[in-house]
Amino acid sequence: MKQLFMGLLCFLMPFKSASQENEQVLAAEAIYTGDFFNSFFGGTKQGFGYMGLIDLSLSLDLNLLGLKGGGAFSVNIQNTHGRSLTGEYVGDIQTISNIDNRNAAYLYQLFYARQTGKVGFLIGKHDLNSEFIASDLGGEYVNSSFGIMPAVSMNLSPSIFPKTSAALVASYQANDQISIKAAVYDGNPLDLETDPYGLDFKMSKEEGFCQLQKQPIPITKMVR
Repeated sequence: MKQLFMGLLCFLMPFKSASQENEQVLAAEAIYTGDFFNSFFGGTKQGFGYMGLIDLSLSLDLNLLGLKGGGAFSVNIQNTHGRSLTGEYVGDIQTISNIDNRNAAYLYQLFYARQTGKVGFLIGKHDLNSEFIASDLGGEYVNSSFGIMPAVSMNLSPSIFPKTSAALVASYQANDQISIKAAVYDGNPLDLETDPYGLDFKMSKEEGFCQLQKQPIPITKMVR
């Protein structure tokens, strides 16, 4: 997996960012996030440390290739490294940093998505928190609880960082204000000790399922 990770990193370097205005058949993106920290007192021990996350993604747009059916394939590989603030210094339950993880290189997401008119679907290995139980403003903060509420992450086994699972997501966009989205995820994503490279794709009734539904409610404020 480390060889694959480094190979993909070298492959991504020449590509322009996928956020540019020009449409690209093959869009690549590389993001690095780092956290410096110092535990001054309390916790399990005191000291200074650093943790980092390399996030590499690649998307192939089949619509721009003119292939029948269209859609897009996406792959996302991550590498986490450094010291664990929660595991080695603080010992908190909720996990302070949203990139806290063991030293590992693994497949994070791999899925096919297609939008046909008002109907869309996605199938593959997918991060639940990218579509459900997410706050638009929460991503600006470091603490992991701003990403997904601990009532979910601590009581269930959701498909979230750092270990995702197989999923099937369907959506319907009636208009600009009314939409509905539903999904089924494997009920046991395992962990990176059991599945160190994130290559488990199975979905079975023995492990159960995680089912979600989302229907945003638009709020319009009248100003006179």
